[in-house]
Amino acid sequence: MKTIYLSTIALVLSTTLHAQTLWKFAFGAEPESGWTQVAPTNVYSAEAGYGFEPGASLVAENRSVPSLASTNPFYFSVKLPEGNYLVTVTLDAGSETTLKAELRRLMLEQVKTAQGKPAVRSFIVNVRTANITGDSHVHLKSRELGSEMWAWDDKLTLEFNGAHPAVHALKIERVQVPTVFLRSAGRALEQLGPDVAALLQTGNRHRQPRRIG
Repeated sequence: MKTIYLSTIALVLSTTLHAQTLWKFAFGAEPESGWTQVAPTNVYSAEAGYGFEPGASLVAENRSVPSLASTNPFYFSVKLPEGNYLVTVTLDAGSETTLKAELRRLMLEQVKTAQGKPAVRSFIVNVRTANITGDSHVHLKSRELGSEMWAWDDKLTLEFNGAHPAVHALKIERVQVPTVFLRSAGRALEQLGPDVAALLQTGNRHRQPRRIG
């Protein structure tokens, strides 16, 4: 009877985890109920399920709303199941931000916010892993297991770049939208180097679902 009880608890916890469809993060501010506060020192870990990738150097600002900002690029990751997500980001006033997802997929380009007024932008991003079904999986190349792992791991990674990126809030919502699969024999879809880009990385910039603010 004791074993059955423990198994039932594990099943409930597992179901709850996979049922989550909304993630909300507040940067540099005491969050409202239902939001997770993110501090400059929150480095990503699988246990926490969110955080900045190593190397981030952030400071707290409040030009219109509390935010975390930097003069250098920084990366924020959230552990997510495979699927499509509507990402909504609130940028502080007086900032300039270019935002990329996963392996350099351009989502927002040089968003300049006015003084005294934050800006809200939304986009949809697909998170994929190498798993297919059961024991079947995509056979990744050595570079895809190393420098390009962000395109295949179990988390969404966002790159905040630009002259002065400053993020106040981040909301990630799982959505049901069509997924377009593209096939390529080479590097036509994704490129790793910063001096080149490919179809999958730049095409998202021109297919935004909506713009707010």
